[in-house]
Amino acid sequence: MSQATVRISRASERDLKFRGIEILVDSEFVGNLQFGQDLTVAISPGHHRLTATNRLSTKSLEFDAAPGETVDFEVAGIALGGLWLLMAMLGTVAYRVTLMRRPAQSDVA
Repeated sequence: MSQATVRISRASERDLKFRGIEILVDSEFVGNLQFGQDLTVAISPGHHRLTATNRLSTKSLEFDAAPGETVDFEVAGIALGGLWLLMAMLGTVAYRVTLMRRPAQSDVA
């Protein structure tokens, strides 16, 4: 049976651009993404769950992958509204994780 692939990138201009975001596929750790990095993971075709977490904020999405298909996602660490300035003054930053699926290349006009 042909493998499928999931690709996760972290390149959003809204990203805080620091600290890693842990990536899990079907509850298995597959990597820690820093800003500007991509991660590609071979998976079996079928139903999967992708999770991105900074240990305080977690987002998960379920998806199906067909044999030979590459499923693309984008992850980012985004500041929590008005808390950004307060947290920065305290020497830490609270941020939430965002995770979105990118349209398949054949879906883009």
